[in-house]
Amino acid sequence: MTDTSNRSNRSNQPDSADPRSVAYAHRPTWLEVDKSALLNNYRVAATLAEPLLAVVKADAYGHGLVPVSRLLQTAGAAMLGVATVAEGEALRAAGITLPVLLLGGYLADQAAAIVAAELTPTLFEAAQLPAIAAAVQAAGKDDYAVHLKVDTGMGRIGVPVAEAAAWVDRIAATDGLRLEGILTHFAEADLDDPAAAVAQLAPLVALQTALGERGISVRYWHAANSAAVMHRLAAVGEQAPYGNLARPGIMLYGLSPAPALATVPLTPVATWKARAIQVKTVPAGTRISYGGTFVTDRPTTVVTLPVGYADGYPRLLSNRGSVLMQGRRLPVIGRVCMDMTLVDATSLPTRPRVGDEVVLLGRQVYEGQADEVTAAELAGLCDTIHYDIVCGISPRVPRLYVGGDRGHG
Repeated sequence: MTDTSNRSNRSNQPDSADPRSVAYAHRPTWLEVDKSALLNNYRVAATLAEPLLAVVKADAYGHGLVPVSRLLQTAGAAMLGVATVAEGEALRAAGITLPVLLLGGYLADQAAAIVAAELTPTLFEAAQLPAIAAAVQAAGKDDYAVHLKVDTGMGRIGVPVAEAAAWVDRIAATDGLRLEGILTHFAEADLDDPAAAVAQLAPLVALQTALGERGISVRYWHAANSAAVMHRLAAVGEQAPYGNLARPGIMLYGLSPAPALATVPLTPVATWKARAIQVKTVPAGTRISYGGTFVTDRPTTVVTLPVGYADGYPRLLSNRGSVLMQGRRLPVIGRVCMDMTLVDATSLPTRPRVGDEVVLLGRQVYEGQADEVTAAELAGLCDTIHYDIVCGISPRVPRLYVGGDRGHG
């Protein structure tokens, strides 16, 4: 990750592709997204599995949908994966030309919008098939690609395994549609032992074999998420249902889906920063923030940060979290507010000033002193997962894109 200092590098300009970046100059908090780290992580994934469907749903896991997608398109991704029609529409409005797979989360009455945006829908519900076919016909299109989701053990969306072959036949009999892919989703690929994930593949293998015996060929068979890719369940060139298209998500952003997979060399992409908006010293016995849940036991230097739970900094970090200032950890004191958070800076060797830089997530280096607050650490304090931390960073936090296509160790 790019080293940070007490003062941000003002030569790094916001990426105009992300409208939130316009607010960078008007808010003293921002999320730095390291393009070099993102590209490095993409290359790591590509050494383990190809081709890649890069998952950019949930605003690219909080990193910025359009700028991240543009980088991944340039890097060579075969497809992009989104969760909602609106995400796909945003990519098309931004000029993204890659195939975009709509992984789920839509209703049949959105079919016209899906076809208008030239998104590839995943079918998993009976009403979707005729609706997509009608929208394709109305748009005067033909040979329109769709994917079929089969539930092999996740218990979420997907057609039952026993009905999958009949679905393939129905799609084949539907004018204007072409079954491009069949997919499933792992429920437990992030476990130390990937046996459960491998077991989920058996029904998909059987389906592929049965279709092959009938002379039916489907271009893509895919199941491998980041954990499966990192477990090397999707080796390059392996022609198995999980091997000819992989769907990395969290690993692209430099976060390991499980501690056991941390040996794969990934680089965190995001660093969340803020600037102090007030510095003051209060006497012993001062109650801090709502409810007075923290009371100072000595004269205390209190720094106020312009970040709160409305920005995605979890309220569960009240009296528990830490931030970095001058390369050192400072404790969060009192309750995290909607728009502000307070920290105890008494331990710093140099009294902080208004405007000094603080790191809430990521690494900070200052005059030889360095430390890092990881997404996994914050997740542990909040009894959640690190996906939740990065995806939860609010759209009102500007994203600032830094770095370039250079090596990242």
